[in-house]
Amino acid sequence: MLVLRRKEQQGITITNRRTGETIRVVVVKNSSDGTSIGVEASDDYRIVRSELLSEPVSADGHGCSADTLSDESESSILPARSGGRGA
Repeated sequence: MLVLRRKEQQGITITNRRTGETIRVVVVKNSSDGTSIGVEASDDYRIVRSELLSEPVSADGHGCSADTLSDESESSILPARSGGRGA
């Protein structure tokens, strides 16, 4: 797992070497309550908070997929907004 530090309004871009598609993750706000992040990706990607998956996510990223969403968590996914999807 790659661990990075980012300040508000800073982000990272993840690029698929084969397709050139990118996912951008930006720190929107940091506070004592937590950190708000924004994720920009094409509609081909399903973006879901880890705790909404029926199987827990391990540190190496294994043990979950978008296919393991429960019916209840499906309704918790926010609709797409301009420039990406959010959950």
